[in-house]
Amino acid sequence: EDLSDTYMTGNPNRRVPYHFKGFTHEEKQRILNEQMRQMKEKEELVNKELEQKAEYERQQEMYRRQLVLLEREKIAEQQKEARRLAAFHQSQKLEKNIQKRNLNQAVYQNPVSPEFFNRFAEINTN
Repeated sequence: EDLSDTYMTGNPNRRVPYHFKGFTHEEKQRILNEQMRQMKEKEELVNKELEQKAEYERQQEMYRRQLVLLEREKIAEQQKEARRLAAFHQSQKLEKNIQKRNLNQAVYQNPVSPEFFNRFAEINTN
């Protein structure tokens, strides 16, 4: 039997199904080699994707930690500012009390007494 008769006339890469008697040892080996190459490529691709995913997760964890640190710094700064503002308000309150005491002691020395109101009554009767 002629081997060229087993191939289709329109496509020399395809065999006529009813003439196919099986692959030669070289063809089988070539198919097995191709399958092995494809399996290795797929395994490498899976490993590469796993490495990329792990790297992405490490990067995200690093970003998360940096954000936590920044947030802590921000909260600490806000607390520091709040304490500083509270101290400023306390000093203003103290100054106001001192000024009020000085005003009461120096400027308003004469307390209001009944004589003060009696003078108005005397003025109206005159």
